[in-house]
Amino acid sequence: MSEDDVWSMRMRKQASRRKQWRTATLALGILVVLGLMVWLAMIGSMWLAVLFAALFIGSALLLVYYLRHAVVSGELPQQPPFGKIFRYKSPIGFWFGIGFHGLFAVLLFFTGLRIVGLAPHWFIDLMRK
Repeated sequence: MSEDDVWSMRMRKQASRRKQWRTATLALGILVVLGLMVWLAMIGSMWLAVLFAALFIGSALLLVYYLRHAVVSGELPQQPPFGKIFRYKSPIGFWFGIGFHGLFAVLLFFTGLRIVGLAPHWFIDLMRK
């Protein structure tokens, strides 16, 4: 086995460990947030609404980051039966997908603002109809 093969195997193993740590950290963070939400609900705190709003707004920001990555890379991952939409193969479908994801991000953002009472009046009127 050459030295390059050993180096490549080490790099793959390190990348795998980093991915495992990221996944474990994300799972632990989600469990902490869920535990905090349950605790806030049990004591009847108003901070529960603020936490929900932060989760909605954070989800919207993550979706915008995801869309930015999709536009830069030129591929929009979809659910497993659909595979990926590539910008060079299906430009209309790609941009429609980006648009729909963007609309959902806007909805998440304004819903988070609505929970804490900071949403614009036009959004509140639109949601009442």
